[in-house]
Amino acid sequence: TLLNEYGAGLGFGSTANAGAGWTSHWLARSRPVPGFPPAASWLATSALDARQAWILFAGPQATGASYLYGTSDGGTAWRLITVFRPAG
Repeated sequence: TLLNEYGAGLGFGSTANAGAGWTSHWLARSRPVPGFPPAASWLATSALDARQAWILFAGPQATGASYLYGTSDGGTAWRLITVFRPAG
């Protein structure tokens, strides 16, 4: 995953042929992603294989919370795994 040179969006690549060819995907920062927390900022993405991946979002700054989502079907469906909240 990466941000474009203007910091205006999130990009990632996908492959269906073990890396021989890649397709780029971009999500504009101002465009909400259905199913993910509103007003959240992307922090990190990690994938184990073509079917299993995780995305970490930072929630609104006032809450200090972070949201971890996961997929086991290649991104067709995402589920909230946990919410990390500051101690206190």
